[in-house]
Amino acid sequence: MCAHAPHRNSIHYDLWIPALSPLPGPATVEAAALAVSSADLVRRSRAVNPTRGVFLLPYTAWTTFATVLTATIWHQNR
Repeated sequence: MCAHAPHRNSIHYDLWIPALSPLPGPATVEAAALAVSSADLVRRSRAVNPTRGVFLLPYTAWTTFATVLTATIWHQNR
C-alpha cells in the first residue's frame, strides 16, 4: 500500500466538508472525487490485507451515498 494513500484521501475529505455550503455543483464534484478516492483506498488496502480492506467499505458506501444525495439536491434546486 502506498504510504501517501491515507493522506491523499484525507485531503479530499478536508476539502469536501466546506464545499457543501452554498454551491452544490462544486460540492457534487468534490463528493464524487472523495467517493472515487475512497474506493481506490479500499482497492489498495485489500491488495495488502483483504480483511482490513473490507472494513473501509462502509466509508466508501457513505461517500457514494453523499455524492448521490448532493447531486440530487443540486438537480432538484436548478
